[in-house]
Amino acid sequence: MNKAVARYLILGICFMVLVFTACENPLAKDWYEDDGGQSLSAAASQTSQNAALQKVNDLALTYNVPAPYGSETPVRSFAGPQYEGRVDWSVSGGGAHNGSFVTGTAYTAVVTLAAATGWTFSGVPENSFAHQGAPGVVVSNAAGTDLGMVVTIVFGAAENALPVDDLVLTSYVPAPETGGIPASSLAGPQYTGGVSWSVGGNPHSGVFQPNKVYTATVTMQPASGRTFTGVGSFSHGGGTITYTANPNVVCITFPQTGSGVVISSIDLSAYIPKPMTGGEPIINFYTGKCYGTVEWETLGVPNVPMTTGFFKMTTVYKAKVTLTPAPGYVFPGGLTVAHDEGTVLSVVEDLVLQQAEVSITFPITGNILPLAFGGAGGLRYRAGQTLTGGSVAVAGGKPWAPGTTAYAAGKAGHSARIIRFLHPGSVA
Repeated sequence: MNKAVARYLILGICFMVLVFTACENPLAKDWYEDDGGQSLSAAASQTSQNAALQKVNDLALTYNVPAPYGSETPVRSFAGPQYEGRVDWSVSGGGAHNGSFVTGTAYTAVVTLAAATGWTFSGVPENSFAHQGAPGVVVSNAAGTDLGMVVTIVFGAAENALPVDDLVLTSYVPAPETGGIPASSLAGPQYTGGVSWSVGGNPHSGVFQPNKVYTATVTMQPASGRTFTGVGSFSHGGGTITYTANPNVVCITFPQTGSGVVISSIDLSAYIPKPMTGGEPIINFYTGKCYGTVEWETLGVPNVPMTTGFFKMTTVYKAKVTLTPAPGYVFPGGLTVAHDEGTVLSVVEDLVLQQAEVSITFPITGNILPLAFGGAGGLRYRAGQTLTGGSVAVAGGKPWAPGTTAYAAGKAGHSARIIRFLHPGSVA
């Protein structure tokens, strides 16, 4: 083999080794290319990612890790919007603790936290977490990292939980009233809970109906430091309490709801003014008997919902109205709706939910109110025009009050220049 051939063989072997090494470990130097082809180090990439994350700022563990009370079950894990945690309990100065807390024993909780998506512990300083659930609590933590952090909470000796003594449920579970909305939950300083409703043993949803006997089943959870063991008797000012085998659950049976004041017809003219060019749409109202919400749309192909702004000129609008009876009132069926300046297209009632959906169209909005230029470049009303709202002040201190006819054109003193012009449906 001559020297030239040998030289080429050696160069070829070196090239193959370089290619193999690069393919085997393309990030051997902690470098890679971003989407734009720019080389970035892994450290720089991590810094960029951290800048897009929010630093955890919920630093109170009082509710996530309740303080130990005798006979209560320790919390082992929790999850919140910024992080989730695992809680490992031990007897202070001793080994791991399993089972319920024992009165008179001091406990330590080691809380391992992991940041939720979009959050980071990086930048959270040491000893920044807190716990306000019991006197003498000592909380410590090292500075946070991208991966998470560990918080240690040392509690004093566990005390006995106090029996719940807030036993009046009247304000937590209001008595049913025809057309009213049932309570679905309750929250107090000593307990929280959920409320389900039934009629004759059948589940109930929607507003309360007339002439029905309702039963509320209330399921409660004691707050930290409280217990339902040894609790006294619950009461309700508007219903009768019965108990279940679970001391956390009570049932309340209420008297029959009233027939309610019947709403058979309603005129919406005073509550939904017809659209006027430049006017602002009304979106809710109260008639004294029912509540109403209004969604507006312009008629066309297709209809276009109106979300913000003011009514436009030469446009036909439709109001989609949702009516709900106020407590003590009821839609019995066959509701009629009127509007002096609009056309009621439909009235659809839901007697179970006690709601009525009403559609009303209105005449096309007008052009902007025409104005004529007066002397000295000012503006004046054309002869015979009438003010229908707002106010106009004219030079010389002569006001044009709403509802009065404008001065006739061409007469002395009647072409005064307008100084201020506030008039729905008009643009100066």
